[in-house]
Amino acid sequence: YTLATAIVGGPVFVNRVLNGPAQSSATALTALTLAIAVGAVVGGVASGLVGERPLTLAGAAIAAVGLWLALGWGTETGLDRLVRDMAIYGAGFGLTVSPRAMAAVEAAGRSAYGVASAMLQITRTLGMSVGLALLTSIGQNRIDELSALINDPAQRDALVVDLGRPEYRGVDPATSLGLVDLLEMWSRDQASDVLRLIFAIALVVGLATLVPAWFVRGRRGPRGGEGAGQGTG
Repeated sequence: YTLATAIVGGPVFVNRVLNGPAQSSATALTALTLAIAVGAVVGGVASGLVGERPLTLAGAAIAAVGLWLALGWGTETGLDRLVRDMAIYGAGFGLTVSPRAMAAVEAAGRSAYGVASAMLQITRTLGMSVGLALLTSIGQNRIDELSALINDPAQRDALVVDLGRPEYRGVDPATSLGLVDLLEMWSRDQASDVLRLIFAIALVVGLATLVPAWFVRGRRGPRGGEGAGQGTG
């Protein structure tokens, strides 16, 4: 769920809120994917040293930090800030990839490795689908509301007054570049608010994953306790 939000929300923020070119969106997305790849490699190596549970908890916490930082994005946010925050999220998410997969197949047992692997993929796909559906639903509903407001002369006049520009009352956007610029700046602010809401929901989901992460049981859990791993001998 959070991965879908980051993959779509980051580039959309660059494009719609910052009015950045496609190259800037690609830069932000590349930072995310590279961080996930590096985190996954580190997680695969480290899980054999410290165990799946602490690594999954650490990864989920770091990913949550990245999402929390995204709540501070706005129209004046620079691309370097987006790249940093998306990389932090990606690194945290990447750290959890190997340990949770390993814990799942270990818990399922040697005879059910295939089933465990398939279930991981299914649940991951479901989470991404839900994330995309929610992002699209909230975004589209808000776009429809903004479009209706801008196209309605009465609502548009009330808006420009609220924005402190009463001189644009009764003006048709088709005849005024100044009004177009004002409405564009306002719509960017609105888009920023919508995307921050999306990231806030993802943050709640990310924090909730700390609960199941605590119950991850791997090969190197503490001996004699609840997290004692399977297959340690």
